[in-house]
Amino acid sequence: SLPVWGLTGDSTMFHRDAMDGRWFTAADEAAGRRVIVMSRYIAESKGIHPGDSITLQLPTGPADFEVIAIDRNQAFNGLLVFVPLATLQQLLGQPGRANELWLASSSPDHAAIDATASRVENVLTQSGYPVGTAIRYVLRDRNAGQNQQIVNIILVVGLLVVAISMVGLV
Repeated sequence: SLPVWGLTGDSTMFHRDAMDGRWFTAADEAAGRRVIVMSRYIAESKGIHPGDSITLQLPTGPADFEVIAIDRNQAFNGLLVFVPLATLQQLLGQPGRANELWLASSSPDHAAIDATASRVENVLTQSGYPVGTAIRYVLRDRNAGQNQQIVNIILVVGLLVVAISMVGLV
């Protein structure tokens, strides 16, 4: 079971980093092409390359896709595949529907981003939709803090090793 993300062919909200092949385009999406971009981890572990055909088991049944790219993305620990949104919607019998909404603020100001996120959450919640928010700058800051904790632990362990080594020299 793999997460399958449907993205629009012209989306700029997702960093595309193909190491082999090409990402799908708006033209691929408009034509309803069954193309797929695999994460590097999946491709390497299964021996998949651009040009290969694969079958995904979707809730509506099996669907064949042509692999057009291998991407370096590490979301979901590299266990993720990407297909054109309209293609996925059509295969699932859900045209025009999505289970996630990505928004971008025109302002880099954190207060403006927070206010926009709150307004959108309120409107969606009042309309009966379940809401979970992930604000990129918050995630980035949290990740930086976690990385600093790891560095501090390594530093302390290194200092302990040096101190123990010095005791042995005395």
